[in-house]
Amino acid sequence: MSHIAAARARAEARLGSTGKVTRAGEGDGTLDEATLVLTPPAPTTVHDEVPCSVTVQSNRSRESERAGQQLDASEYRIAVPVSATGIRRGDTWTTTAVDADGDPDLVGVPLTIIDVDLRSNVVLRRLRCVDTRPSTGRLP
Repeated sequence: MSHIAAARARAEARLGSTGKVTRAGEGDGTLDEATLVLTPPAPTTVHDEVPCSVTVQSNRSRESERAGQQLDASEYRIAVPVSATGIRRGDTWTTTAVDADGDPDLVGVPLTIIDVDLRSNVVLRRLRCVDTRPSTGRLP
């Protein structure tokens, strides 16, 4: 086993939480002609039950406004196994379970992936994400 492969195995063994990556559905969606309600296409699951570790990139959030709504743009760094391939900017990360030391409020929070670190000799794949849900004060 190579030095990098051994380091990967050790690092992946410490990933105690899990999450999933979804991608927005393609197409125009379905129009209900009776109500004129457009149902967007269902998202596609890219990866499910991915071992992970989630950390806050900084201790402060950046409040911003988009379309008249106050948004909390907290940044998160998510570490996943290198085998979780095909993840793109714009995909959504959702933590599905946390380990005993994790924050249960993190489960179910959708985070937008804004960057995927690509490099050689990588031990864990790093995803940079933001929480851009409408703000009602400090969010988890």
